Amino acid sequence: MKIALASQNRRTLTAHAGKCRHFFIVDSANPATQASVNLAPGELLHNWSGSGPHPLDGIDVLIAATVGTGVAVKLTKRGMRVLATPERDLQHVVERLLNDTLPIEPIRSEPDARSRPGECLPKVAAPTAPAASGAMGAILGGNAWSHKT
Repeated sequence: MKIALASQNRRTLTAHAGKCRHFFIVDSANPATQASVNLAPGELLHNWSGSGPHPLDGIDVLIAATVGTGVAVKLTKRGMRVLATPERDLQHVVERLLNDTLPIEPIRSEPDARSRPGECLPKVAAPTAPAASGAMGAILGGNAWSHKT
């Protein structure tokens, strides 16, 4: 399974997936090895129309600190799972995802996804669900992760 981690600073998970220009790509079969994808301005998920080829094609799961509904809809139509999490450590994100213990936050509605320049997006409370559920059922109200590879 291929996992894309939004990481603008290349050290931690980034908020606002739609405006992130850098993603680490991790294959769950070999999580110690990563590839990098740098998006051009027209390829930013916020700007991209959702049609035609995209550098993130072939990704199974995209994870960021925050994701708006517009980006989530574009990517889920292409078969990707989209997750938002408060976890910022990239290695922990992958480990916890594969162990089904990754804390999940809701996908943001468009008005909630807006922020002023230079300001972080406000934190949204995690959905109330049993702690053991992790990523299960958290993506856009459906099942997020049904298998491990």
